[in-house]
Order: sequence, then structure tokens, then C-alpha cells
Amino acid sequence: ALGHWHNRKILKSNKLVAAYPGPPQDLSFKDSGGALLKVILDNKTQVEPIEVSEVLFSKIETHIKDNPQTVAEEVLSRIDPERTILRVVLKGAFPLEKKVRYIEALNDLFKKGVLYFHGIEDKISPTVTDQLIKNVGEKTILGNLLRRLEYSMKEANEERREAFMLALEWAYNLFKGNITPKDLQLSPYIEVMEDEDS
Repeated sequence: ALGHWHNRKILKSNKLVAAYPGPPQDLSFKDSGGALLKVILDNKTQVEPIEVSEVLFSKIETHIKDNPQTVAEEVLSRIDPERTILRVVLKGAFPLEKKVRYIEALNDLFKKGVLYFHGIEDKISPTVTDQLIKNVGEKTILGNLLRRLEYSMKEANEERREAFMLALEWAYNLFKGNITPKDLQLSPYIEVMEDEDS
């Protein structure tokens, strides 16, 4: 029966193609249905998915920024707000004492901006403050690394200081298991540092 399985499947074996479209209307964030278009070009069969859902389920990961308005605008630019049920996964480092108000503000922005807002998955890590650094033992690997980064940050110019501060937060949160290497977005900072060295 059409829609019995809730995910699209396209299986290929040599010249044989078997395809199942999934449900015409997704019913949860786990579903991936729609219609399928079969195209035959030069005796090769291609199957292309076509979105036909009236309502879309979107789970979007994003990184926290200073202004919740910026986060909301960036997420909303990636979806069709009028037909989307939205869930946001929020990652990054942020001061714990400001987090609750920040998430409340973000919730309000999303509730006004989409068909239905399903909530925020909080994957936010605490920022590294002087107090956190002091609480890590000096003779541990993490303590030694944090103090070296902190020293380098204080000696650096303003542009490099931002990169060292980010490295400090990433090092702390990686060691504590709050984030994984997959969460890191290093490239803009590496480019800045390489430009300065050249």
C-alpha cells in the first residue's frame, strides 16, 4: 500500500531499478516521502524525488550567535516558513547565565515565523571563563593546554584573539565531551591566521 513505509527507497542493481516513493505527505521528522519521477536517458534509468507534501517537517542544526534575531533569520532563510513544522538544534558555546533568556527570545521569534514551531534541542556548551580555567587542575593535559591558549590569546592582536578564544572554548568543550570534532568549524579562522602569516 502506498505510504505504508514512511521513507523513500531507491534500489539499483545493474540495469534494474526498484523505487518506492514513501508517503505523499510526511507525518514526522523521520519521514522522507513524496513522488518519484522516472527518467530514461540513453538506456539509463534515473529516478528523481519530487516534493509533494503540503506540510514540511524540517530539523535544522545551527550554531549560536550573539543575536538571536541573526540565528532566526539564517534558519528561516533555509525553509518555506508558511508550510514548515520546524525543530532547531542549537549548538555552540554560550555563557550559561544568559542561555535561558536567549532561548526564550529565539522561541518567540520562531513561533511567529513558521507554521508550527516544535522547539529547540539545546546542544549548547558553556563558554570558558577564567573561573572554569581555574577549576581545571594545572598539572592536567587540559589545564596545561587551556593556560597556553589563554597566554597566547592575551598576547595576540584583536583578530587573532578571537581565534584563540574560540580555540580555548573548543579545547575545553572537546575534553569535557560537550562537543565532538564534527561540531567544529575551523576554516574561517585558519584562513585569517594564514593570511596574517603570509
